[in-house]
Amino acid sequence: MWIYGKGVRYIIPIHSQCTKPLIYACLAYENIKITTHSHPEAFPSVLQQKRKTQTKIHESGEARMIVTEQCPNCGYHEAYSEEKQMRSADEGTTILYTMSAAQKVQQHPAFQQATNKANYYVNQLDKELSKYPVLQTLEQRTQVPKTYAVIGSVFLLGILLLINSFAAPVSNLVGWALPAYLSFKAIESPGVQDDVQWLTYWVVFGFFNFLESFALRAVLYYFPWYFAFKTVFVLWLQLPAFRGAQTTYHTVLKPVLANVSSRSPAVYQPPTTASADGLRERVNTATTD
Repeated sequence: MWIYGKGVRYIIPIHSQCTKPLIYACLAYENIKITTHSHPEAFPSVLQQKRKTQTKIHESGEARMIVTEQCPNCGYHEAYSEEKQMRSADEGTTILYTMSAAQKVQQHPAFQQATNKANYYVNQLDKELSKYPVLQTLEQRTQVPKTYAVIGSVFLLGILLLINSFAAPVSNLVGWALPAYLSFKAIESPGVQDDVQWLTYWVVFGFFNFLESFALRAVLYYFPWYFAFKTVFVLWLQLPAFRGAQTTYHTVLKPVLANVSSRSPAVYQPPTTASADGLRERVNTATTD
């Protein structure tokens, strides 16, 4: 806390423990915590150094001085600061600086711990994104790290979702863009496992949109942030880490469709021994002809 009084020559700091003013703050020259940028060779430490030699203070606002003083009332050491220009006793005139408020926050242990955690998760995300060649190509062409591009895109989509006028197209874009690209890759690949994965996704996604078309207005009336929920649900369906489409298909759709298929003779198909690779070859032959 600081006091500004009429006729007061200096800003008087107030002690945080006993709330007494540190009257002799300007006369205490020991344990001065300083940082110099103009003459870094003048001190053993370039960044910070506790100096115990007397230093003359000039009336100027060009530098900051942090002094640690013992309170005469409670004995507690209090650190305060003033904007001053100081003259070193043995190094001549120099401008001395201390850490700014932003630098103090950056050197706080909690901030450093949070920064280390964030860097760890960013590195893990970068490893996962490196599995996709399209993101590697995009990073090389734009010179923007793919991790930052993906995080920025997620934040942009989140902002657009908060604006209800863009919520529906953004939600549908999330549900279509990446699955469409990965479905294209699955069709062109020789394996069948990814074909089953994305065919299952499109069945579940189409069924969800079919249900949505009946009750969308009523849902939006009672639940205005429905599209934000839909976007999260669609991501759960399509992301390989969750494979929600397979879970939804086997627990919800498959029992219903199997029941309908067993009761309807029109959709009955005789068993076949043709393999998926054989069917793929027939489709390729038919399309090339």
